[in-house]
Amino acid sequence: MAKCRSYYAIRTNNINRTAAVIEDKLGTKQYKVIHGDEILLFDYLDNVEKVSKTITDNGLILTKFISEGESLEEFYLSKVGAEND
Repeated sequence: MAKCRSYYAIRTNNINRTAAVIEDKLGTKQYKVIHGDEILLFDYLDNVEKVSKTITDNGLILTKFISEGESLEEFYLSKVGAEND
């Protein structure tokens, strides 16, 4: 399947604090918390160093940091699902 939207899949030792750091320090809300323990970050895709440094400089430990993508079907279903919530 072709990828539609790229993102960083991020896990840390404190996902709620990581979300706050992403909003406060990186100034973006272009992310989604999934399964309660992982963040999909859709912003800063061309600046992995800034993202990882910002997270670790704020006392968080990265346990996963992978560049991934979602299929067109997954993207569509996430949009349709969001509208039906």
